Amino acid sequence: MRPTMKLIVAVFLGLVFSLIIFQVNSYARRGGFGTFDSFPGPQLVFPLTDDIALDGKNSLVFKWICRDAARTDFYDFRLYKGYNMVESTLLMKKNVSGDTCSFEVSADLLEENQVYTWSLKRVFISGEKSDKSFSSFKIIKK
Repeated sequence: MRPTMKLIVAVFLGLVFSLIIFQVNSYARRGGFGTFDSFPGPQLVFPLTDDIALDGKNSLVFKWICRDAARTDFYDFRLYKGYNMVESTLLMKKNVSGDTCSFEVSADLLEENQVYTWSLKRVFISGEKSDKSFSSFKIIKK
């Protein structure tokens, strides 16, 4: 193969490769691979156990790990009666400040021998939301 022909083939292959890389990056920026626009849910700390004994306490404190408060607008906290996280079982919905890592719920809202599920989403200042984290527990003693 002549040197001129080698140069033409090399330039052509370089252009094709660049175009492929550009298309893949463009597709990824639009969320085409499904992982670029997804944020993991907050890490829940408490309650994570099956049985919770309030033993005369006035409230139950829900806790999670805060990350990068400067980018977090708020946390979307929800408490459901039972295991199903649907509108008809929703007991409480509250937007909790992005620099807060806990939320207190009055013990009066919780019934003995009842299962509850809590969920938490992180809402970023940009408006994007994380995946939902959730955990179920049962009040065994008040």
